[in-house]
Amino acid sequence: MRRSCWARWLCGRVHGRKYFCRSQHSRQQDDLHAAAGGDSGGITRDSLITLARDSGYSVVEEPISRDQLYIADEVFVCGTAAEVVALREIDFRVIGEGQAGPVTRALQQEFDKVVSGRHARSAQWLAPVPALNAAALKD
Repeated sequence: MRRSCWARWLCGRVHGRKYFCRSQHSRQQDDLHAAAGGDSGGITRDSLITLARDSGYSVVEEPISRDQLYIADEVFVCGTAAEVVALREIDFRVIGEGQAGPVTRALQQEFDKVVSGRHARSAQWLAPVPALNAAALKD
């Protein structure tokens, strides 16, 4: 499947509308819009909202129309398996410069730090899982 087709499919079918956009056409340039409505909750989404606010962004949770996505400077989606994925285009329309924007890259890096235990929030968000002792199972 071509990337543009994949992005088109993804935009219309992101479970629970777990997507974000940022646009210079916003009320304030530091606004990050998180799609609201339907089943828009989720651990990854909530974590990204917290990380964005920690980074100084104002996060506005509201319904986001396709038109808003088309004119956004950057759009990304999130999920447990995908984590944070930038969209280059939607419905064959290039988003921003056609690559991950600075906010998307910054949040990808912060999220990676969290899940790899290198972030200040890692201690409160992650639970250690002890390694399995294979030798003890043989008995």
